Amino acid sequence: MGNTPLHQACLNERPKVVLALSASGADIDARNYAWNTPLLVAVHAGNIACARALLSAGARYDLPDEDGNTPLHIACANGDHAIVHLLCTVSMGVDIFNLAGFTPLHLAAKGGYAKCVRYLLLAGADPQLPNKADQPRRFSYASPIICIARSLEFSN
Repeated sequence: MGNTPLHQACLNERPKVVLALSASGADIDARNYAWNTPLLVAVHAGNIACARALLSAGARYDLPDEDGNTPLHIACANGDHAIVHLLCTVSMGVDIFNLAGFTPLHLAAKGGYAKCVRYLLLAGADPQLPNKADQPRRFSYASPIICIARSLEFSN
């Protein structure tokens, strides 16, 4: 199946259309040909207004793509700290692994996205988790996470 009107609204940065479609009964968590939900599309596009509209309409923030990446994984991999912050306020799944064995925190640390790391740690992410393959800690992203965390000021 191709993109639904909700997917298209997210691609075209139309949060009012997202709200109107969801209010009229559109399937807010529909999958497209790439197994992406409208929320995943909005996060991939860096479209916080549509992401916020979808979440307010009840979109599930925990539905992964075909690689096991949740919207939080995508936002962290992209270094989109504003969307990471938004998702951390609604998501309890900050330590979920994707199919490659990485958590959102691993991806944020790998990219060097300190603000994303900060939001994840404040949301309760575990900086000591090795990747799912249980590689030695020197190969996990725990060390960069600890370094970034130590350099941050944890004030609200």
